Amino acid sequence: MTDKTELERTIEYAIRGAPQIKADEKRKWLGEFRERVILGLTVEQSHMEEALCHVEDALKHEMADIIIVNQDMLIEMMAKYMRLAKDTGKRFKSVATDSEEAMGLVVASSEAVKIENVERDLYR
Repeated sequence: MTDKTELERTIEYAIRGAPQIKADEKRKWLGEFRERVILGLTVEQSHMEEALCHVEDALKHEMADIIIVNQDMLIEMMAKYMRLAKDTGKRFKSVATDSEEAMGLVVASSEAVKIENVERDLYR
């Protein structure tokens, strides 16, 4: 049990916000839980032209709902993904993060999906 008083907990919540479940996981996956991720690309991978094909394929998944991009992405590539989201009727969101392990792009669902390996190796 915690030794903090109710007042101390209230002040801590006001300063830092409510504690988050799986905060490290959500930082990596741009605010999403891992179990909702259909595709994850690093920042470097998301800048590659061939990444667009992988994202298009991921958006064909029946539960694909949103493309989330890291704001560290080049604006030209971000515009391509934004256009792709619009063309496929999916939502688009960009996320600012200071986490070094954060992905560059995530295609996610609003519900859990059972996909074992969501990270792609585009360098092969």
